[in-house]
Amino acid sequence: MSDSSVRSWLAEQLKPLLPEGWRLLEVSSLPDTLSTVTVVLKHLGMRPLAEAPKGHLLNEVVVTIADPHGNLDKADDELDNNVLDLVHALDSVKKIIFTEAKKVLVDERWLGWDITCSTITRKKEPTNG
Repeated sequence: MSDSSVRSWLAEQLKPLLPEGWRLLEVSSLPDTLSTVTVVLKHLGMRPLAEAPKGHLLNEVVVTIADPHGNLDKADDELDNNVLDLVHALDSVKKIIFTEAKKVLVDERWLGWDITCSTITRKKEPTNG
């Protein structure tokens, strides 16, 4: 599974979990301007999974959420509540391993969260014929 495939798979898992009105981009960086809460996926790395058979990799992905609203107090409470619900939902998806969520200032201008999670991939077996 390639980097874009990990992001695409995670995006499919995330779509039904996101609050109404949030925008999901299957890219790793945000656009220059935002009009609504926007989510991007960053595939940060992968490493062998020692407790699994050879060929299994643990892929680390950060889900970045950015809120462009100017009223930080209002955005802060609403965003915190929505992210809490999202983290609980993510934690219930079998193939997603939730690690942590941290409040961040995204691109030095937007209130946001970085949610770190992982998923396991395995080497595709060659097909004969």
